[in-house]
Amino acid sequence: MVRRGRGTDPSALRRHADGVVSDLVAEYGRADCIRRRWPCDPDTYDRLRETYGSVGVVGGAGALVTDGDRRSLLVRYEGESVWSDPGTGRRPGESMTECATRAVREDAGVECTVTDLAQVHLLYADDDTGRQPVPRPFALFTARYESGEPRPVGDGVEAARWWSGLPDELRYEELRELA
Repeated sequence: MVRRGRGTDPSALRRHADGVVSDLVAEYGRADCIRRRWPCDPDTYDRLRETYGSVGVVGGAGALVTDGDRRSLLVRYEGESVWSDPGTGRRPGESMTECATRAVREDAGVECTVTDLAQVHLLYADDDTGRQPVPRPFALFTARYESGEPRPVGDGVEAARWWSGLPDELRYEELRELA
């Protein structure tokens, strides 16, 4: 049986994701787009549609921060065994760069300056019910360390630390291309 969740039509979410990518290309002159399926349960799929329907924003941003010693700042979220860039969902009226800067501050306690767009991830939420997958855009930026000591300060953040070389356990391998 196909569930019919409330919320925005999937085509509106696709147009929104296309607009996010277009805005990033206009600002940075290019966007390295990585597309992948994001398996999720039907409730998560419905929440994604409802969030866009209620606040008009879906997706988020993060940043791979490096310091003067060429170390990379990574976080590990609770319940996960992998490390990733600090990232979070975008709020209404917030730019992608503001979202990435806030993610670094709120998850790892570090201040940074975004320097460039590194990648755009289009994660297609697919709940295996036969509904059309819907995109959730995520912008990954590179950023320069400004101040603060890494520490897990955000809700759900278990660890935050500098890495001279990246660990084997990464949320996604594309981070290796950037470090």
